Amino acid sequence: IPSFAFNEDKIYTNFTNTNGAEVRMLQLEKAMEKHIMIGELALPYLDENATTVIAEYKALKEEVSGYDVTGKEPEFLVKDFLAYKEKAMDLAQEFKTYAKDLNSDEKNTIKDEYKAMEKASVEKLDAEIKENKNKYNYEVAAKLFEDLEVKNQSLLDKIAAGTATYGEMRSEIAKMFGGLQKELKKELMWKIKEVKVKTQTYNGKVKKEVKAKVAEKKAEIKQKIEENKEEIKQELKKKISEKKQELKGKIKDKIKNKVEDKLDDWFGEEDGNSEDSNAEVVVSVDLNVEGDSE
Repeated sequence: IPSFAFNEDKIYTNFTNTNGAEVRMLQLEKAMEKHIMIGELALPYLDENATTVIAEYKALKEEVSGYDVTGKEPEFLVKDFLAYKEKAMDLAQEFKTYAKDLNSDEKNTIKDEYKAMEKASVEKLDAEIKENKNKYNYEVAAKLFEDLEVKNQSLLDKIAAGTATYGEMRSEIAKMFGGLQKELKKELMWKIKEVKVKTQTYNGKVKKEVKAKVAEKKAEIKQKIEENKEEIKQELKKKISEKKQELKGKIKDKIKNKVEDKLDDWFGEEDGNSEDSNAEVVVSVDLNVEGDSE
C-alpha cells in the first residue's frame, strides 16, 4: 500500500523520488529545530561546553535547511541524509552529558517554556512536510497502479489531496482486487511480489553502497560546522546573558514576594504595609545566583 515510509528499512526507496527525499530532509530539520529550542532554553543553566555543542548543532541545522535535493542521484541523497542524521544524533548525545546536571525545577521551567513555543516554531515545516508527502504518495501510488494495470483516478486524486486514509486505500484496492477474475488475480499477485522483490533488492544494494561513504561525508560536515560555529556561539552567548538577567529578575521578584508575605505574617497587613520598610529588607537579601558571574 503506498504511503510515506517511516520505517528505516524502507528509507532508501523514499530517495528515488524528489518529493520523498524532500520529506526526509524536512523531517530531520524539524527534529533538529525542536532539539535546538530545548537546548537554547537549557543553556542559561549550563556551562560553556553546552553552548559550544548547541552552536555546532545550529550550524549543522543550517546545512540541512539549505540542502537542495534536486538533480542528485538517490544513492548520493541517502548518503548525505544519513551523514547529517548521524552527526545530529552524535551532538544530541553529547549535549545530554551536560544537560544531566539540570535540577528538577530547571527541567520543569524548560519544559513549560518549550510547550508554549513548540507548535509555532515548526508550523511552517509541518506544512511543507505535508505538501511534499502528498506529492510523494501520489507519485508512488500512480506508479504502482500503472505497474499493476489498475485504474482508479478518484482514489489517486484523494491521495494527492491528502484526504485518503491508509484504511481507505487498503479497502479500495481490496475492492478492485476482489472484482478480478481468478487468472487476473494470479497475474496481479505475481506483479505485486515482483515489485516487492525489486524494492528489497534496491534497498539492500543502496544500504551496502552508502554505508562506507557516510563517514567521509560526516568529516566534510564537521569541517563546515567548525567554519560557522563561532559566529553562532557569540549570538548564543548574547541570548544567554539576556535570559540570565530575566531569570535574576524573576528570582528577585520571588524573594520580594516571600519577604512581604513573611512581614504580613509577623506584623499583620495594617502594621506591615510600609513600602519603605519592606524595601529595606528586600535590598538586604543577597540576590546573586550561584555560578553567575554576570
